[in-house]
Amino acid sequence: MKYPFYLLLHIHFSIVSNEGAKEELSGVDCLTEERVDKVVKGFLEDVEEDLLEAKAWPVAYSAYVVSKAALNAYTRILAKKLPDFCVNSVGPGFVKTDLTYNNGVYTVQEGAKCPVMLALMPDGGPSGQVAVVTRANRGIGLEISRQFASNGIIVILTCRDEKKGIEAVESLRAFGLSSVFHQLDIAGANSGLLKNILKQTYETAENCVRTNYFGIRQVTEALIPLLQVSNLARIVNVSSSLGQFKLISNEKAKELGDADGLTEEKVDEVVKGFLEDVKEDLVETKGWPINVSAYIVSKAALNAYTRVLAKKYPNFPINAVNPSYVQIELNYNTGVLTVEEGAKGPVMLALMPDGGPPGLFFDRWKYQAFD
Repeated sequence: MKYPFYLLLHIHFSIVSNEGAKEELSGVDCLTEERVDKVVKGFLEDVEEDLLEAKAWPVAYSAYVVSKAALNAYTRILAKKLPDFCVNSVGPGFVKTDLTYNNGVYTVQEGAKCPVMLALMPDGGPSGQVAVVTRANRGIGLEISRQFASNGIIVILTCRDEKKGIEAVESLRAFGLSSVFHQLDIAGANSGLLKNILKQTYETAENCVRTNYFGIRQVTEALIPLLQVSNLARIVNVSSSLGQFKLISNEKAKELGDADGLTEEKVDEVVKGFLEDVKEDLVETKGWPINVSAYIVSKAALNAYTRVLAKKYPNFPINAVNPSYVQIELNYNTGVLTVEEGAKGPVMLALMPDGGPPGLFFDRWKYQAFD
């Protein structure tokens, strides 16, 4: 798998536990160049006095961490001081350079893409938030991208088909909205049209599960390290009410409703067990749903995975949402809601203020139990 690699980074100032640094750098409204200078000089004095650990500075790579935190704070000051043009900071990822003895994950070409993208951003571009939207070339994904861009957020629009992705970006730019395309390379075909879900074979079931569960896991695991150092991190998984656990009678699948004992491994076991039963033509015998079973199981797995993630990463909101029955290509546009209406719930959860609820399932914008 070729991981998506770029996301605007805000180095989380909580990485620096020094009390003086936290006080001086965390207050956006009262930040000044003098305060940043004061933090840096205080750090150097403590280095000289061998007081790094005693004064709660980072033990590992302390100078690097403090210098980057100071740079990010200075970026905030500049953005406020010079509002007529975009001032941002960016983490290029772990790049193969002399500094890392070429042990990085990304090539210099890959690492340079996001800084270049920000430098070439159209006028009126935001100073801050970035949203990565998967399967964003059409339907709800494209509309979510449009609503994010309309709120001044830099959108990284992703999908497997490069041509369709570029066309989607161009469609947003036609309305004066800023976005950039990145191609995802994830094993597995699209879950396809409704007819492919209704006429289930082992191949269509496997494709559906790969797209709706395993593919989302791959992308999420690639982005988690970046989200952990952001102070604006959010994960919103677009799911379905058909993923409620009560719709699956299979004994093994009942483990998905055990919030306290859930693990990624248990979710994987349920999904793999389902696929084995599909292959052996035991879907009805083993208590799996008869109709659209792969879709139901994949969404139930996604809901369970959302719970696991929320417990594993409690520092930022991770939720699942059902956009409802929306008019999209998957259902031949037979839905009852427009894509504009369907996108509102996911966008609301992504833009909710700090302190929002974690590990929940929403039906559009209303809380609903997972089971």
